[in-house]
Amino acid sequence: MTASQINHPETSTIEEKEGFHRFLWTTGIIGLFCIQGIIWIIAIAMTSRDASHAVLPDYERRSLGWDDHQEKLRKSRALGWTCAAELVSGENGKTILAIRLRDRTGTKLTGVQIIGTGFHCARAAEIEDLIFEETEAGTYTWSPGKMAPGIWQFSLQGRLGESLFIHDFRIETSAIGGQ
Repeated sequence: MTASQINHPETSTIEEKEGFHRFLWTTGIIGLFCIQGIIWIIAIAMTSRDASHAVLPDYERRSLGWDDHQEKLRKSRALGWTCAAELVSGENGKTILAIRLRDRTGTKLTGVQIIGTGFHCARAAEIEDLIFEETEAGTYTWSPGKMAPGIWQFSLQGRLGESLFIHDFRIETSAIGGQ
């Protein structure tokens, strides 16, 4: 091998090396895109199956009616009603959510139709519909099949004639064992 062959490799060898490196870089970039796509697919699958991931029902309608909702909340606060919620143990150890409603003078409110929604904060996708029954004057109860221990979020609406009472609250079920 002469000095000129060492200093000037053949053109075909240079082209082969460039072609190989071009292939290597292109394959590497495409490989990174494929890995990113796989990560996104896994993330979407995990999120869509996770019970704690939830989109509010009727989110679009609720966002469009935000001003109306704020007006309803203002009117609800103007009623001066108070709501005390507690978890009590009922028959066979079942958990019962008891709501006590009072007006601004402290008088028990009777005849209020109370409905709402509730969900365990770790399972926000599993929303329970609530319909309360009046069990005694000013006390309304809802008995779920089972309440998992932890923090629950409730949104209630109570209607008495033309009056609409809106109340949101959180309560922890571990206070009575989370039955």
